[in-house]
Amino acid sequence: MPFFCWILLSLFACTSGKSDGRDTPDDTGSTDVSNSTEAGDSGSTGPIDTGGQRDTGADTGTPTDTDEPDTEPHPDGPVILSVSAQWDEYPDFGSVIEVTINYSDPDMDMDGGRVLGHAAFSSEVHELDLRIDGIHVLHNPVAGELFFAIIAERDDTTTLLLWLQDQAGHISEASINPVD
Repeated sequence: MPFFCWILLSLFACTSGKSDGRDTPDDTGSTDVSNSTEAGDSGSTGPIDTGGQRDTGADTGTPTDTDEPDTEPHPDGPVILSVSAQWDEYPDFGSVIEVTINYSDPDMDMDGGRVLGHAAFSSEVHELDLRIDGIHVLHNPVAGELFFAIIAERDDTTTLLLWLQDQAGHISEASINPVD
C-alpha cells in the first residue's frame, strides 16, 4: 500500500489571514490546531521581562511580537524536490487538497519540523503551519516524502506557497505550486 494511501485526516492549521491567531473556525469549517501561542500571549498577567531595559512605550519600529517564521533559506536546510497538490473529495469532509512533498534534508531531522506557507484562493489567503508529527503531516523518512490534506472549498485558482523547516529550525527555499 503506498504511503499516501493511509491517510490520517485531522483538522489542519489552515486559518484565515485575517485571524487573530486564536483557535477559531475559519470559513472552511476547520480550526487552527497548531496550538501555537503568540509571542507575549503566555496567559500570564504578570509584568513583561524587558531584559533590564526600561519600557518607554515608544514604538521603535522593530517587530518583536511576531510569530512569523524566518523564511530565509539555510544551507543546511531541507530541499523541496517536488510538490504534488491536487483536489480530492473525502466522504466525511468534502473537498480537500492532498499535498505530497518530496524532499531531501542533509541533517535528516524532519520529524518534529514544520510545513509552513500560504494557501492562496481567489478571494483570500490562509496561513499554513503544520507540524510534522505523524498526525498533521505524515512522514516517510526513507522515501523523503511528506503528506497532508487541507479541508477547503474547491477553487480552481488555488496556489500553495510552501517552505519546510526541519527540527533544527533550518528553512528550505520557497516552492510555489498550483493545485490541480
